[in-house]
Amino acid sequence: MIHDKDELLSAIYGNLKGLPEQLEAVTSLSPLTVVSAGAGTGKTQTLSQRFAWLLARDSDCRVDQILVLTFTEKAAREMHDRIKKTLVEWHTRSEKDLPHLSKSIQRIDDAYISTIHSFAMKIIRESGLVLNIDPGASIVSKPVEELWWKTFSEIIGTLSIRRVRMTVPEKWVERAENLFNEKYFKDFVNHYG
Repeated sequence: MIHDKDELLSAIYGNLKGLPEQLEAVTSLSPLTVVSAGAGTGKTQTLSQRFAWLLARDSDCRVDQILVLTFTEKAAREMHDRIKKTLVEWHTRSEKDLPHLSKSIQRIDDAYISTIHSFAMKIIRESGLVLNIDPGASIVSKPVEELWWKTFSEIIGTLSIRRVRMTVPEKWVERAENLFNEKYFKDFVNHYG
């Protein structure tokens, strides 16, 4: 097993050609790594190598201990495929030094690679009762969301508590009334609305 960062990089990459920022993101010791860049700049490659790097560097690290969040289902699928491909490449290239990657490859489907929305729903399902959120909650459809924003805009546009009482579900009336009674609420809405 290789424990030196430079030796491991050499075994995995050979002569890596890439931006220093990408290599830094891949090998960072920080528990949280955010990669933000424009389209076609290598984010997926960088993050898939980051995922593989965490597994390669620590034989006790498991795929189900790493969280990868994307904005779209398509990006999540692509990330999963790219991570698996990276793990296979690294294991093939350095099987002698990285034998533990074979278990990661076998368990890659246990990795939590999803959209932000899916991750939030997972938390609600698993911890909803503790968070005082209905565990049966779901993400609203686009038409329902659009209707909600339209109604919300109308309510805010009139600042009418009567309209709120007629529009929102009974369980939300008290919260809405409290919000409308906040000292600076109307000033805030009038200023920014």
